[in-house]
Amino acid sequence: MNIHVFIQRGPPQPLPQNLYVLLHDFECDDGNHPPYLPRVFGRTKGLPETEKCLNNTFEAMTEPWQIFWFELFKRFDNHTLPEATLKKRWANLTHGNKAFTNMHGSNTRRDYINGENMEAPDMAQENVTTCGNVVLAAGEPVKRMGHIFLPVYCIDRKQPPPPIDQVINQPWLIHRATVCLPFPVDSTPLPNAPNGTFRVNSFPDLDGRDVPVPFISKGGKNYVDMRRLRKLNPGEAIPSPYVR
Repeated sequence: MNIHVFIQRGPPQPLPQNLYVLLHDFECDDGNHPPYLPRVFGRTKGLPETEKCLNNTFEAMTEPWQIFWFELFKRFDNHTLPEATLKKRWANLTHGNKAFTNMHGSNTRRDYINGENMEAPDMAQENVTTCGNVVLAAGEPVKRMGHIFLPVYCIDRKQPPPPIDQVINQPWLIHRATVCLPFPVDSTPLPNAPNGTFRVNSFPDLDGRDVPVPFISKGGKNYVDMRRLRKLNPGEAIPSPYVR
């Protein structure tokens, strides 16, 4: 049996209605990967379990937005690592070869946290997240490009960054970076996982602890493929994004 618990930071808050879980690869058939198997099935290494939003663009990471994300990073680390180490880990998380900046990252773009590439354009974050997280519906499903998409709330990149205390306990806005692996956890067939479950870990940047990623979009709303979503039942706890 796999037991997954979402760890909340701070005092408990009532959950909003209309929360949906972004299904793992082994829980769905979205037409992009082998059905009900991790995208890395048959390989020896894992990959970020990414899911692009319908309106998929890159949003400039100005200095206030980089500080916002780095401060989140520090809060999730909870004073475990020295700041100099965290800055190096931040540069790795936002490197252009990684999931969330994708050729617009710290290795070639302006990194205000480390004071690198200060003559270059700002880094940019893609409208992408990773599976296992939750999203909050912002309206009724709509048909786009031949498929049904759910409008969901995001942090609005047209506005200044929100206070961290305002969003840190809202996991539909602050996602956890996940990596899918080809290793089975439980081979027992389940109704939503006929091939059983497979391991999903956190990104390694905080040594196994949650790695936060702001779920952002210009205008504060984007769309997620309904084939990737399951609505939480009334009273259902938010599941962990990991499978271990």
